[in-house]
Amino acid sequence: MARRAVELGGGHVDILINNAGIYPFGPTHETTEEMFEHVYALNVKAPYFLVAELAPLMAKKGKGAIVNLSTMVADYGAPGMSLYGSSKAAINLLTKVWAAEYGPSGVRVNAVSPGPTRTEGTEAMGEGLEKLAAEAPAGRPGYTR
Repeated sequence: MARRAVELGGGHVDILINNAGIYPFGPTHETTEEMFEHVYALNVKAPYFLVAELAPLMAKKGKGAIVNLSTMVADYGAPGMSLYGSSKAAINLLTKVWAAEYGPSGVRVNAVSPGPTRTEGTEAMGEGLEKLAAEAPAGRPGYTR
């Protein structure tokens, strides 16, 4: 995918937004190895290798931006959030590492945590989304349009 983006971008990519993510919730003891592998493949491995492919090209050009989507549950422990929260905590650390690696060459690397948001994917959370959102600054979930 990264190589195709570079092709379509005429040899460079100016911005990478690592927005894809999955968030199964539940107790640690109910997490299967297959579920763990699937979450980490999408939430950590995919951004890792996209950055590995694209950040050096941005650095060579002397500019670029990488935006990683994270979550507030990456910063504190919440029941049922071990898998999702830990994968996004990894993204938070990687954001800092990538800023240190590529920032001196003009590549900005940041993470944003928009907070609980109503989407097709979060519908299954039901009241859990409201409870999580109550802990966020807005006190309510965000909405997509």
